[in-house]
Parts: sequence; structure tokens; C-alpha cells
Amino acid sequence: MLILLPNAVSLDALARLQILNLDGCGLTGPVPDALGARGALGASLRELVAAHNALTGTLPASLGRLSSLTTLS
Repeated sequence: MLILLPNAVSLDALARLQILNLDGCGLTGPVPDALGARGALGASLRELVAAHNALTGTLPASLGRLSSLTTLS
């Protein structure tokens, strides 16, 4: 899964990200382990939506590090 962000988005903004909605974005392949890596999305991510894509494999254990995550679909 490759996530491209506009140049204007700072890495500091990702640390405060609360909702990441990738529903129906045409994503394919496995969910990368880096998605849950400490600092990648910060501790504030509450909702991760990646439904209606062609993701494969299992969810990486690193998603367990997202301590504020309450919704995963």
C-alpha cells in the first residue's frame, strides 16, 4: 500500500492524524508492517478504514502499537 501525500502535508500533521479513510482507493497487496510502526501515524489514530480494496495477507502485528485505534475496517 503506497500512500501519497501532497507536498503541503507535514510529517507533524501525520502525528496528529485521527482518521485515515482509504475506502475504495484501489489499494492492492499486503498491508505494510510500517503502517503501525511507532511514530508512523502517531498515537492519535482512532479510525483506519481500508474496506473495498484488494488487500491481501494478514494484518501486521505492528497495528497493535496504535494504542488509540478503536475502529479498523
